[in-house]
Formats: sequence, structure tokens, C-alpha cells
Amino acid sequence: MPEQIKKIRSEYAKKYALVRENALTKVKNETKSIKQRNQGKFKPDFVDLELLNEINAIAASGVQMTESEVEAYCRRALASRSSFCVRAVQNIAKKSNIRLNVPTEDTAVQVIDAADKRLRKIISIYDGEFKFGDRNKDQSLIMDSHGWGDSGFLGRLEKEYQSATLEDIKISQMSRKEFETKSAVARVEQMKKPVESVEIGEDIGIRAKDDGSKSVAAQYAKKYSQKMLQATPESNPEFE
Repeated sequence: MPEQIKKIRSEYAKKYALVRENALTKVKNETKSIKQRNQGKFKPDFVDLELLNEINAIAASGVQMTESEVEAYCRRALASRSSFCVRAVQNIAKKSNIRLNVPTEDTAVQVIDAADKRLRKIISIYDGEFKFGDRNKDQSLIMDSHGWGDSGFLGRLEKEYQSATLEDIKISQMSRKEFETKSAVARVEQMKKPVESVEIGEDIGIRAKDDGSKSVAAQYAKKYSQKMLQATPESNPEFE
């Protein structure tokens, strides 16, 4: 019996090692691929002056922007490939008391790395057994990877990634002739020069929401509420 057990362990140890090696290679390749799809969306040290001047003019006017206006300008800033313009939109959103969430490469990479680390741990501890019970134990990681719906770690990380991914920003090249045809402008001398085309997906995690706690109405209501709490009904002129 001991000899048979030793033989079985020796045989399956090699198979498990091969399975682990293949799985780790797949995780490595997928992680690299996803990271690459989030890279190079912005031009280094580039400022779209035309868009920035427009944003600065709005900021100088003192008029607060609406949520839809902030989102529209954020999409334009992302399409310009200028991270500086994106930050300018974030600044004007803050002045308009609007919380603006913008997808970033750094945040996306952090989520990818978290999934990569967890998957590598699962692969390293997997021994062929599916152990139920205490989900805090390492063995339960296998069950996380198999499913558990949105409560599994992959489901949770996927939601985080959806709000941080830049994958839906498509950057392609077209000929100057194609670009000018679309623009209905004839510039023969520049037709052979490549033109960059940037497409922003419908849902790439841009979220602008009014911060009601900072609005004038909210501040007035808060002060009025405090005043009411401090005053007695008899001396409160609001009820006389």
C-alpha cells in the first residue's frame, strides 16, 4: 500500500504541475492583454488648446454646469487624448458641485492586478478537492472562481473594472482623404497625412452626479434646520 500511494502521488504530482504551469501561463497572457487594452489612450504632455480655451471660458463665466454638460465635456476631453483637459473638466465639475468619476489607466491596472494575484493564489493551492464550509479558508477560493454569481471575487472585481476601464476608447488611423470627405472640406495637400480617429464607448465609467450637500438650496435648508432646532415655538417668528 505505501508503495502504491507513493507511485500515485508521484504520477499525479507531475500532472498537477503541468496543469498549474498551463493555468499560470494563461493568466499571465490574459493579464498582459487586458493591461495593453487600457494603455496609450492619452498623448504624453499633450494639451488640446481649443478645447481647453472653451473649458476655461465656461469656468470664467461663473455659470455652473449641469450633469449632462459635464459628462459631454468629459467625453470630448477623453476623445482629445489630453489628460490635462480631463483634469480641467474635473475641476469645473467640482466648482459646479458635481462628483465626476472618470476611468483611468491606473485604477484599471489596480483592479487587473488584484484579479491576477487572487487567481495565482487559487492555482497554487488547488489540489483537486472542492472543499465547502468556511469561505475564509484558502480552499474556498476555488469556489469563488467557479461562480457564486456577483458575490464571487471575480464578479466584484468585474464591476470595479467596468467603471475604470478605458477599453471602449477606440483609437484608429484613417487617411486624410477619408477624413476630409467626412468633414466635407477639400485639402488636397494634406490628404496623404494620417488622421487620428478616437471613438468613445457608450458606457466607459463616466459618472457625474450633483453633490446635493454643497448646493445653495441644501446649505440654506441645513442652516434653517439648525435655526429651528435652537429656537422655541413661542419665540420663533416663522410660526407667528
